[in-house]
Order: sequence, then structure tokens, then C-alpha cells
Amino acid sequence: MANVPVGAGISVALCMPENVMFIKTMQNGNPLFYPYKIMPFSNESEPNENKKEDVSNAQISECIQRIEKLEAALKSKKKEGEFNI
Repeated sequence: MANVPVGAGISVALCMPENVMFIKTMQNGNPLFYPYKIMPFSNESEPNENKKEDVSNAQISECIQRIEKLEAALKSKKKEGEFNI
């Protein structure tokens, strides 16, 4: 960990292998530690969301096609008199 003094009574400790940042402050002579989880900033999340939407849309269209085929099969059975709804 690398301690970096930030200001009067405030230090920041970074632990990059664990992706954690600690802020150390002094309040009434007692040290206080505030841990924070560090998340990398990137714009890669936007394309992943679009891929999820594309997969969802493909699954929905596949389900619609299957329902249409089942409806057509039921209608043909009903016309033949084998199946009554």
C-alpha cells in the first residue's frame, strides 16, 4: 500500500492488487478509516448492454415464431376435426 498525504489530517492508502482505497482521517485524535472499492472506468459496458439487448430480441423473435407455428398446427388440427378448442 502507498500512503499519500492529501491534506491536514487526511491520508489516502491505495491497494491496487485488491482494488481498494482507504481514506484515513483524524477526528478528536482518533484515526478513522473509510474503505472504498475501486472499479475501473471504461466505456466497454455500453456495447455489452447492446449485445444483451440483441440476444433478448433474438430470443423474443424465436419465441414468436415458435408460437406462430404452434397456432398454425392447432388451426390445421381444428379444421381436420381432430382437435376442438
